[in-house]
Amino acid sequence: HNYFYGKKPNVEHALASLEGGASTIFKEIDKTGCLPSPQSLEHLTMVLHILTQYARTTYIAEATNEMTDKIMKHLTESKAVAEGIDLNDIRIGIEDPARYALSIAVPLHPILLDMDYKLLLNFSGEQLITSDNPVVFYNQFFSFRKHLSNTGFACKGLQIFFPLDHEKLILLYDHDVYEIGSPGKAIVKIIDRRDIYSLNTLQICSASDNVYFRCSDIDFAALRKKATPFLRDHKITMNSIPQKEKDGNRSELIVTSNVDIRTN
Repeated sequence: HNYFYGKKPNVEHALASLEGGASTIFKEIDKTGCLPSPQSLEHLTMVLHILTQYARTTYIAEATNEMTDKIMKHLTESKAVAEGIDLNDIRIGIEDPARYALSIAVPLHPILLDMDYKLLLNFSGEQLITSDNPVVFYNQFFSFRKHLSNTGFACKGLQIFFPLDHEKLILLYDHDVYEIGSPGKAIVKIIDRRDIYSLNTLQICSASDNVYFRCSDIDFAALRKKATPFLRDHKITMNSIPQKEKDGNRSELIVTSNVDIRTN
């Protein structure tokens, strides 16, 4: 997209600098199979990179504007009706939603620094895929909780999946909830194809328009069929909760929430 982050180049320059640092880390992971030490500069860079990859996508930009559209139409509905304006003919959004989403997400990166992380290595014979919205926030622990979102940065049970290529995936997770692999070992080998199918389903459910894979012999139709029941039909929910009237004034609490991926 031209000017995806606005016409000022400072965001692009900052992202390019961060990507340079992240590239060095990922090359080291390829070479040694080791992840950055906790609380090191490399750890911070890795988390920042994953977070920016989450916040800089078309999906997040569209979700940001979907939220803006729903809130503003709710607030202006009575005035629009009185003036004969059909809000269905109007889209209300932010001029640079990707830039705005990054400005909200990036300062929150310290919240993610206490998450444990492992490198998942794929030995299953099936390839990992990725998408144009590759960083997936998930929460198995709170899967029973169906209202609102369970994947806020500070939510108990948060998991973050980020595929690096067809053989490697970084997983950040809440160590107070999950045990993954052997204690003290940064690598987890995946040999069960069903685990790869589940991880790939997350990518298909997360994607905006594109899914990427390395080998052309992948049975993408089967993957799509498996993911279809879990695809989201919207990105944001909004609820309005009326409050008690006081001194003739009416107030309400407006609650917006991301629509989580739920693949069971």
